[in-house]
Amino acid sequence: MRIALVFVLAVLSSAAQAEVYKCKIDGNTVWRDKPCPGAGTPVEVKYERGAAPSVKSETSASVTSARDESTVRIKKKLITDDIERNQEKIRQLNQQMDVDLAALKNRSYKGGSDLTAATKKQADATESISVANSYANKIKEVEADSTRLRAERDALDKK
Repeated sequence: MRIALVFVLAVLSSAAQAEVYKCKIDGNTVWRDKPCPGAGTPVEVKYERGAAPSVKSETSASVTSARDESTVRIKKKLITDDIERNQEKIRQLNQQMDVDLAALKNRSYKGGSDLTAATKKQADATESISVANSYANKIKEVEADSTRLRAERDALDKK
């Protein structure tokens, strides 16, 4: 019984060491245990006990490179989308600031003495400055984020 078990293990281990061929068929990569029709590439498959087999070939670097290029392209697209959203947010903030400032300007004080009207106008002017500064700070934050995103996108271009 032991001899039969050793024989079976020997046969299985020799099958595990068989060559693997990488072929291009109709533009698709196909892995086969037999030579490819035309020009196929034999690939070294290294088995380690308890681990998944690792395939070593000259194309593994190109696959990794293509995957990295795809990831970079996706990241750049996402960053560009974020920059465009920031530009829209700045546009909306400017519009809302104009609406708020126009509302303050159109407020009118009815009644009272000249001193009361002058005090009210001064208060309105102070409030307008405060509103404008508040929007300016919000816009600066969004612009700073856009600048950071552009730098991140430019760094991806250099990779």
